[in-house]
Order: sequence, then C-alpha cells, then structure tokens
Amino acid sequence: MENTIERESGSMVDGALADADYLEVIMRNSLDSSDDEDESKGSSFFTDFIVHHDGPFYLSWWTLIALLSLISAIVTPLAMAFLEDREGDNLEISFDVLFYIDIIMTFFVSLETHGLRITEHRVLARKYLTTYFAVDILSIFPFERVVDGPYLSLLQLFRLLRLRRFFPLLTAMEKSRLFNYFVVSFLKYVMMMTFNTHWAACIFYEFARQEGFGENTWVGASAIGLENESLGTRYTTSLYFAVTTFTTVGYGDFAPQNVQERAWAVLYMMTNLGITSYLIGQITFLVSRPDSKVGQWREHLDDIAKFLRRSQVPKGLQRKVLGFLQLQESLKFARGQEAMDVLPAAVRMKIRCARFHDMINSIDIFHGVSANFGENLLAYVKEELFMAGMKKIQRGDYGC
Repeated sequence: MENTIERESGSMVDGALADADYLEVIMRNSLDSSDDEDESKGSSFFTDFIVHHDGPFYLSWWTLIALLSLISAIVTPLAMAFLEDREGDNLEISFDVLFYIDIIMTFFVSLETHGLRITEHRVLARKYLTTYFAVDILSIFPFERVVDGPYLSLLQLFRLLRLRRFFPLLTAMEKSRLFNYFVVSFLKYVMMMTFNTHWAACIFYEFARQEGFGENTWVGASAIGLENESLGTRYTTSLYFAVTTFTTVGYGDFAPQNVQERAWAVLYMMTNLGITSYLIGQITFLVSRPDSKVGQWREHLDDIAKFLRRSQVPKGLQRKVLGFLQLQESLKFARGQEAMDVLPAAVRMKIRCARFHDMINSIDIFHGVSANFGENLLAYVKEELFMAGMKKIQRGDYGC
C-alpha cells in the first residue's frame, strides 16, 4: 500500500517540482514521519548538522542577513564613489565575514516545499549549488583587492547581488497577515525607485572621479569645485542629476560630457524605460485594485490558518494542509484545465495521451491492453492533487 501511495503521489507532485531528488526526499519524509516528529524537528536548532529554517535561530539570522544586504546595497556604491579614503572598508569587511558565514550555513539549512520538510544534505547542497551559489560568490568576491585599474572599481557593484536575500523578506511580509499588503507593496516599489536613483548618482560621480573631475566631466563642466565640498553636498548634487535623468525632466544644468558618461546615461535611460513602465503599472494597479488576487488569496489562506489554530489541529498537520493549498494555487495555471476545456476533443485526447500514456502503461493491470483501450481510458482520466502521504481509500478497500 505504501509503495502505491509513493508512486501516485510522486506523479502528481512531479509536474510542480520537476526535481527527482526533491520527490525522493519529500515522499520518504511524508511517509515515514508523523506530525509529532515534524513538531520536534522545528523545536530544535540543529539536528545532525541541519539548521532548521523555521527555528528561532535561523529566522533571526535570516532577518539579520536580509537587513545587512539592504544596508550593503546603500553603503557599497556610496563608499565606491564618495569615500576616496575607503572609510567604509571596516564596515564592508564586517559584512563580508557575515555573508561568508551565511554561504556556508546555507548548505545545511533545511527546506520546506509545500508543507514538507527536506533535510537530506545531498539534496540541500545540490539545490544551493544549482541556484544561488554562484550569485552569492560574486556578491562577496573582493574585486577591489584583486584587480586595479581605471573603472575597475565598478566591479564592487557585484555586491548589489546581495539584495536577492532581501526580496524574500518583502515577499514574506506581503503574505503575512501581520503587515498591511498595500503598505508593504507600495514600500517595495518606492524602494525600487530609491535604489535606482541612488546607484545612478554614485555611478555618475564615480565616472567623474575616474577622470579627475576635469573639464571633460559633468562635474568639471557644470559643478566646478564640487569634489571639494562636503559629502552631503556632493551626494545631493549627484542624486539631483540622477533623478532628473530618471524622470526625463532634464533641466539642462547637468549633462554627460565624455564617452563613458554618455554611454552610462544611454544605458541608464534605456533601462529606466522598462523600470518606469513597470512601476507605474504596478502602483496604478495597486491603488485602483487593492483587492488584488494576491491579497484575496492571502486573506483566504489566513482564514483557513485561523480556523486550524482555533480547532487545535496539530502544527505538523497545519503545515501540510497550508502547503497543499499553496501547491494547488501554484499549479492552477500550470495544469491548464480551463485552457484545455476550450480545445477540440481530438486535441484534448492527444494532449492526454502525451501526458499520461507512460503512466498508464506502468500500471500492472493495464499491461498488454490494446492501444484503443488505452486511448479510451485516457478520455476519462481526471487530474487531481493529493497531499503527499495521504492514503486514498476507494470502494472495495477495507470492506467499503
């Protein structure tokens, strides 16, 4: 019976995860562990060199790293362009050490996929190595200490890749009932605009600094002596240049003067076309449609979670139920049931044959049947999702 469940559940989940290693571990965990074991796993920090992603230690560490990545995204360009004596080095070194530790720790952090916990080291390592490992290495590599030359200081901007650790925190806040969905989403779009202009301001000033603030730079042509002003004055002037470019106002008081500045201005303005269109569309939709599908789905999920808690359902079962609902939502478009209904019957049959023919042939009782029988059987096949490990009782089983 357990082997049958493993095959059936695995076939349903395979389309969503597309990862044989995940399926292997998920099904083993779901069939061999109970709700009580799930709760005991979440209650400790480390078990056999595993850091549990939902434990208080890692949640605190994850939040710390997310906030540090946000600070790094602000400080790194600022130090590159405006702190010629590298006043920010000590801070950056401290950040680098913490990010080194985080990379090592990530190899041992458990994962949860649709309510099921994954703790096998081989799967965790492979998942990290094939996703964000290369990005994280680029984000901590000390380019400024390895290479030296004109404009190579811009390689420090690879540290901005650390922001990929901050976005999941915003996503979690959007989905959490503890935060207002409208406020968090609006804050996210404002931050995108702020980072965009902040980075551009630092890059504009760095280009002028690389050319010694000569007459062939925007500083030497339109803001003579700016390099001798205070940090606040230099940054505000550069930010003003970046904002007028971002908003396409262009008062004309500042303009790129050399090839490098013009090339960066062209790239910046072309990129802003897409960014501005996206931000305007998202903010307009957010203001005019505050009851978006994401918000409605979050409220629906929160209502179910509240009901499960009021009913004193075990936490392990709560996670599985909520994970199953999230799986249903994530596969709503992938399954394409609504799109299938509008297709001709002959086309629907060919699609079903392509998707389920091998599955039907793998079932013992259908070995040796004719091709026509298999095609007729597929006409009645209906795709359903089941929680992994759930025992499906059919008529005739257990005396029913």
